[in-house]
Amino acid sequence: MYDILARYGCVAGSPEALLEVRSEGSAQEVVFSRERIAVVTASPDGGEEMVRALQAAEAEAHGDVGLVTLWLSCPGSWPDKGREISAAQLFAIDVGAWSHSPDVVTLHTYSDAWLSHDLRGYPQPEVEAANASRLSDVLLAISALTGDEVDPGDPTWFATPTPNGFEALPDEDPELLDSWDMFEVPNRYKKLQSALPPGLDGYAEEAESSVQYVPVVKGDSVLGYLWASDADDAAGFEPRSAYGDAAFEAGAFWLQRLGDAKSRALSPTQALRELSAAGDVNAGRVLPGTEADVLSLDELRDLAGRA
Repeated sequence: MYDILARYGCVAGSPEALLEVRSEGSAQEVVFSRERIAVVTASPDGGEEMVRALQAAEAEAHGDVGLVTLWLSCPGSWPDKGREISAAQLFAIDVGAWSHSPDVVTLHTYSDAWLSHDLRGYPQPEVEAANASRLSDVLLAISALTGDEVDPGDPTWFATPTPNGFEALPDEDPELLDSWDMFEVPNRYKKLQSALPPGLDGYAEEAESSVQYVPVVKGDSVLGYLWASDADDAAGFEPRSAYGDAAFEAGAFWLQRLGDAKSRALSPTQALRELSAAGDVNAGRVLPGTEADVLSLDELRDLAGRA
């Protein structure tokens, strides 16, 4: 399946895998789990790290096995209005091997590039024309590989899947189709908060005024944006969607540092300046001289979500 995605230019780079084994029975207890396994796609067995993970699973998963799951997180890119946008997880391949049921193979996608409208509800005919046919070709090829017809998943707040892609959305008022603001922004906030220690007292999470921000980088990648607004006594971290879980994990680090600054009665912009001199091996750092302003937090969230 990864080779098919690569053939149509939908994935590139090195994927990572999650391997999980569950026991039989109603409890389906997790008896083995390992994540972020580096996968060598050119190797028939997935490479040395994957082989070691499978061997460890076999050694540790005692008793009757009910389900083995392999989740492959695939980076990729897509053309969007004259530029190429990359994501650390553009697709995921989810294989579930059951002991007493048919195996299930699921393809997940994490971009609106295949949709008639972007997540803000605006028509995007050029983007759809450049990408939707590639997804349709991928689904046809996977159907031929597995010998089964594509079974579309349930509708989500983003779109309704079909056997060859997604249904076109109606041309309504964009505010009525704005799934980003209605669903994804609250979902991102909940995901960030779930990684924080209970009782952390931070700045306000919303700002009505303009905000200052700095990008947080790890290597050549922007993980997200630290921001602050003194007028609203607000500050936070916007994870960059393109870097998936790594961006949210970095966000938890920076939000805890903001909570510490708040406890010392620093203003939001004072906290931003202090944190700009800090850093972490996994959570990234701020490059000097990268401070910028945007008119609204909404604008910064758009930048984090799409760039």
